[in-house]
Amino acid sequence: MTSPHAAPDKRRRWDDDERGTGVADARASVPALDALRAHADRPDWVAEQPEAHLWPHLERAIRAPGSPWRNATWTVDDGGRLIVELEHHGSGEDRPMAALRADAFALVGQVAEISTWVRVAEPGQAGTTLAGRARADIEVQVVTGMLDDETPFAGHGHTLLIRIARVNPHAIAEPD
Repeated sequence: MTSPHAAPDKRRRWDDDERGTGVADARASVPALDALRAHADRPDWVAEQPEAHLWPHLERAIRAPGSPWRNATWTVDDGGRLIVELEHHGSGEDRPMAALRADAFALVGQVAEISTWVRVAEPGQAGTTLAGRARADIEVQVVTGMLDDETPFAGHGHTLLIRIARVNPHAIAEPD
């Protein structure tokens, strides 16, 4: 077994990978990815008022009974991107980060349009602090929209950044 502080072996794709290579490429998806990229690169493709178009759907999912989400806030940056900061109070005790990512994708699904790109990443080394709260454990970057050939209206899109801090549900006192 290797030391947790040893440099990873870049010939392997995960800890016990013996193959070192995959079985295929993803070229079949490249045209759709290129089409979304081309639209996202258009000036003024991102629609106005993400707080009106995206936030109500996200808020409904966040407030739903049994939701793992708490303490959500939002802002809109200069590029029209909706930035949502919230806490995840889900369990997933055996694989907490997998449960967090799954819940994050379910939340993104509330606003995903026909063409959607999602990237889940750990914040950079400098870290991201949520508004007066804990450091974000993951950031979910989203570009979603409808391309010209996917809508009878003008193609348009939205950008979204979700910063999530994972909170251990067992560490939270139950209300009296």
